[in-house]
Amino acid sequence: MQQICYTEGYRFQLRSATSYQLRITLPYGVISSTGLFGITETGRFWINANYAWNGANKPAINTKTIIPPSLFHDAGYQLLEEKLLSREYKAFFDNMFREMCLECGMAEIRAQYAYIAVKKFGRAETPRPLLYAP
Repeated sequence: MQQICYTEGYRFQLRSATSYQLRITLPYGVISSTGLFGITETGRFWINANYAWNGANKPAINTKTIIPPSLFHDAGYQLLEEKLLSREYKAFFDNMFREMCLECGMAEIRAQYAYIAVKKFGRAETPRPLLYAP
């Protein structure tokens, strides 16, 4: 049998492509190393089907008002992890997360707590290690 390569630790997998118009433009478009998501020069943040992400971390509860913002927030952080965007964009992705929570109908107080959590504890980490089997 041929060896496979995979990663662990994701809770959700996108089943259809989606996009979100950011309130910024970039000097150049960026595409993740997987080719599953990116941001155009005009600020269109697109994510293709099959992208996997974590969602909100505990103690937050993954509800319909936090899952879409967590999708784009996690993908944004991956662009930082891959060094496709500078660390200066962390604050932008944290603010985008809060705005999207409100757009999805989250209560203002919960959106503020969620924002504080990602601002304080959110960090772009080293990409997940590749695992092999058998």
